[in-house]
Amino acid sequence: MPMQELAEPGAAAPEESDTRSFREQLLDSLRDSQVGADQGEPQRVIPDQILVRERNGQTFSISNQNKHSIDQNLGAYLDQRGNLVNDIDLSGSTITDDGLAQLNKSPHLATLSLENTSITDAGLQALQKSRPTRLAELNLHSTSIGDEGAKALGKINSLQKLNLNDTYVSCESAAELKNLKNLQVLSLDYSAMADAGVAELANLRNLRSLS
Repeated sequence: MPMQELAEPGAAAPEESDTRSFREQLLDSLRDSQVGADQGEPQRVIPDQILVRERNGQTFSISNQNKHSIDQNLGAYLDQRGNLVNDIDLSGSTITDDGLAQLNKSPHLATLSLENTSITDAGLQALQKSRPTRLAELNLHSTSIGDEGAKALGKINSLQKLNLNDTYVSCESAAELKNLKNLQVLSLDYSAMADAGVAELANLRNLRSLS
């Protein structure tokens, strides 16, 4: 799969030969960006770049040097090619709620990972308002998302796979999440959801996996 890099907004992106999968490219990016830390002290890994895959199979890397650059660079990329975007993996990035609001420029977005980011309920509300009618997979693992964010999630009817592991989503959100009639896989490990809420969600018609 070719991988391209947007060095500057508006600049032509050089093409390189890369046979790794989209996920393998992301993991390599995370490893390359990790800096040494004192032994015994865990450190959040912030990648130097995030990856975007387009519907034609092309993969682009976008600079993630700081929270301002990722918001700006992602916005500039989506201004040019947002209509082509299929998958965006922002895991570990410095994306903000304002940056997330720019996803309204990618109407064909199918997969989005926000794992280990600082996205809040406000960011999910902005995402929902952008009408992501084709968003099938959303990863919110290890974020501060809570019940207000779940209200927004309950309105994204296209969702088929939702990861809420290690979030603040509680039983109060069960009624909202039950609106996701197309949901097939739901992950709630280490979330604030108690057994009663899990039992309520187990009745979703198309659900195949609940953890």
